[in-house]
Amino acid sequence: KAEDVHPNRKEEPEFTEDKQNKKANTILNILLVTIPVLLVWLLCYAPDDGLYSEWKPVCLVVAVFIILYVTYGRIYGSFYVSMVRISEMVYSQSLAMVMADGVLYVVLCLVCRRFIAVWPLGTALIAQVILSVLWCVAAHKWYFKTYPPKKTAIVYDHGESVDALIGAYGLRKKYNVL
Repeated sequence: KAEDVHPNRKEEPEFTEDKQNKKANTILNILLVTIPVLLVWLLCYAPDDGLYSEWKPVCLVVAVFIILYVTYGRIYGSFYVSMVRISEMVYSQSLAMVMADGVLYVVLCLVCRRFIAVWPLGTALIAQVILSVLWCVAAHKWYFKTYPPKKTAIVYDHGESVDALIGAYGLRKKYNVL
């Protein structure tokens, strides 16, 4: 209806460049941690069972891992570059990867119709954590280089200096206190 639209309000596009950049960054993380799982499947598990040339098991393995990783990653807050420290992102992503890889192991056993060796998936987990650390450091640097600190007003009623607290918690990159 014409009456429902405010005359001075401009419509913002649903998918802004900021959201697009952040989504691309998250998709890059998902792809990076999926690569070791895919390599382990193709190099260690699929050749043993003659599943190397079939594309359905490959798609199943990749889809299951991505769904689990993204779900656990959202539960643990793995993708909030602007809100958490690098160590917290690495920890939450590692936790999401352990959970996703654990469930994926069961799926792989079902696809291969036998119990499979754990060490290739354990090696993939180590590679995933290393890639996660690299991504978290790069994403953190990129984010705070691209987006300036947010202007913030703080109402504080204790004797300690607010400036000292902001420095102690490492919030200078995130907030520009007025």
